[in-house]
Amino acid sequence: MVKNKLVFSFFVLIFAFKLSWSQLVYNNEQIFYCSAGAIVKIDGDVLNNNGSINIAQENDLVADFYVLGNYTNDGSSVVDGNLNLEQNFYNNSEFSSNSGLVNLIGQNQIIGGSQETSFYNLYFVNHGIKTLENSINIKGKLNLNNSELKTKEFKVFVENNNEDAILFVDGFVSSDKNGFLQRNMKKETEYYFPLGVDYDSPIKRHVVINSLNNDNSKFNCRFANINVNDEQMYSNLLHDSIEYLNENWYHVINRIGGNNPVELKINYLSSDGEFNHFANWKTSPTTIWDIFEDSYSSEYNSQLYVMAELISNFSNPDFALCYKKIIVPEDPIEPENPEDPIEPDIPEDPDSEIPIEEELLIYNSFSPNADSYNDTWVVENCEDCDVRVYNRNGNLVFESIGNTVSWDGKYKNERVPDASYFYVIQKQSSGKVYKGSVTIIR
Repeated sequence: MVKNKLVFSFFVLIFAFKLSWSQLVYNNEQIFYCSAGAIVKIDGDVLNNNGSINIAQENDLVADFYVLGNYTNDGSSVVDGNLNLEQNFYNNSEFSSNSGLVNLIGQNQIIGGSQETSFYNLYFVNHGIKTLENSINIKGKLNLNNSELKTKEFKVFVENNNEDAILFVDGFVSSDKNGFLQRNMKKETEYYFPLGVDYDSPIKRHVVINSLNNDNSKFNCRFANINVNDEQMYSNLLHDSIEYLNENWYHVINRIGGNNPVELKINYLSSDGEFNHFANWKTSPTTIWDIFEDSYSSEYNSQLYVMAELISNFSNPDFALCYKKIIVPEDPIEPENPEDPIEPDIPEDPDSEIPIEEELLIYNSFSPNADSYNDTWVVENCEDCDVRVYNRNGNLVFESIGNTVSWDGKYKNERVPDASYFYVIQKQSSGKVYKGSVTIIR
């Protein structure tokens, strides 16, 4: 036996029996079997040199194998129990896991080696940066917790098509050019792509895709925190309807499986600017940032998103946020004193036969925050009014024919952002039109 090396030629079979070593464990063509229920702690590195290491699981019993140094596999490793690793993971040979968990319990760690590794479950326990030096596959769950998974130019393939296959608190995946996070999607539900950059001063801009059907869709996504002009996608080449483009960052979203339309949401912060549409970078038939007309801004789960409900064509995968020029329908204007309800014109001669309209009450604000106070907006004393409300882009967000329903501050059952909205109210009996604005304050 070479100094500071241990050669194993025996089986660890005793349940709940704890063994520990404080030096390099070197397995030279031997079998190391850590049976279900056993606990083994290596206070150093493990080098599996052409040997076999099997960390077992049987029913609810799992083996716990702790390595406080590096784990290097140059032989055969089967991890169906728990491999808890303090330092780096290198796989240069055969690694399999059909039910196991690899826990990265350190802070800044590397996942590398000459072979792509297929994990079952991969969890990050402590905060830090986990850096790829090769691509990886996840058959079960990836738990980012509060860590950054830095893929660089490599890829993370999440094969599990359940929506909870990726778990995270404040963690995110960052990727350089050609790197990405890929997800398989089958259910009619939302799939999160937690994306960002820079663990120390994080910028997180997630993507959410709703498959809308059982289409076996597959997408890979990358958050590119780089100015579009530095990528030769020039921000001055804009569709005529675009007022300005977010040139500071963009997303690369590739569809590589499925054909049916999906719902797409891209997260942003109010500090990024004001946006209401997607723009795609196109090089044919002309080079331009082209607007996706059916997109719009919305608030979802207390986060700001630009979204589109039906997208099926991802042939132009570069998405940036933009602002479409405002076109207000029918030229609605705010009243001269928006704090007072609008009153109808009253005939000069009160004794004339012309009836006096009952006072119309149109409030200039409401607060739909579910506190049972001022939660809805309704026009009072106008049972025959047709009410329409538009956002500042000219898109209809609320309509009530005959003033039959009040507005709860939602569009298509999702909260609209706190802002001012234009209304156009027309009395069916007289045809008289009232125009102004109402502000949502939560």
